[in-house]
Amino acid sequence: MKNKIYLIILIIVLVILNSKFLYSQQQTITIRLSQQTGQDAFIGDNYPTTNWGYHPDLVALRWTSNFNPLVSRSLFQFYLNNIPSNAEILDARLSLYANLFPVNSNHYGTNSAFLRRVTSTWIDTIVTWPSQPSYTTINQVYLPQSNFALQDYLNIDVKNLIQDMIQFPNQSFGFILMLNDEYPPFASMNFASGDCFNPNYRPKLDITFNLVGINAISNEIPSKYKMYQNYPNPFNPVTNIKFDLPQSSFIKISVFDILGRELETLVDENLSAGTYNVIWDANNYASGEYFYRIITSDFVETKRMSLTK
Repeated sequence: MKNKIYLIILIIVLVILNSKFLYSQQQTITIRLSQQTGQDAFIGDNYPTTNWGYHPDLVALRWTSNFNPLVSRSLFQFYLNNIPSNAEILDARLSLYANLFPVNSNHYGTNSAFLRRVTSTWIDTIVTWPSQPSYTTINQVYLPQSNFALQDYLNIDVKNLIQDMIQFPNQSFGFILMLNDEYPPFASMNFASGDCFNPNYRPKLDITFNLVGINAISNEIPSKYKMYQNYPNPFNPVTNIKFDLPQSSFIKISVFDILGRELETLVDENLSAGTYNVIWDANNYASGEYFYRIITSDFVETKRMSLTK
């Protein structure tokens, strides 16, 4: 009797450890903007050749200088080196904090603004108004007009922008903050920059992501081919499919609907011996029963899984 109890406990522990291992494919990181984690710069058309790579304001404004209209924008970039290129961004939230010690005006006027993805390189200690980088309006994020001068903008949804930055790294170099209307004066949207002396007020980026595609999870050579039951199951909308290869093999893993129609190919390549995990994101599919099949020259197996939304 005791042996059965011990065996049950052991099975439960192994299931828990296995679930934690599989769920570890989902990760969350938090980045506070600083000179170590990124860069930022303030640029203005009233001082076109002046570089403000070190500036307390992360600001977009339309104002005047000596009665002449001026426009200013801000560039800022978080280094995303710790996010793998095969990451699927599940959530990304940017928090911008009101600037308590600004050089320019705090939030003021009809100051709705946009966050846009920068598409060419820039260096914070060099960039000026004429040399400012290009940007795109694809997946731009709208910031509504402020309600008061020291308003924080917390948990701004920048998921699509961050996904673009991961997917197109050679065309992604951070954000540009610019007003919706850059004429006429007067309006300002002003946040603390990454140079703020208080790190708690610097821009903060929280990113949650899944590792999609194939991930080698063990270099030990298995004794035989094996495809495991997906986990979790039932699932919504992401599940893990783990498999063992005892030798280098060309492998194909596909997903089918209940009628046997092939929906997606998850793996279609030659892999070395080892244990692997592939993630299927069924976000675009309806609840129901699905099948996944592994095919190699020496092994074929099909298993069933349930999507519940």
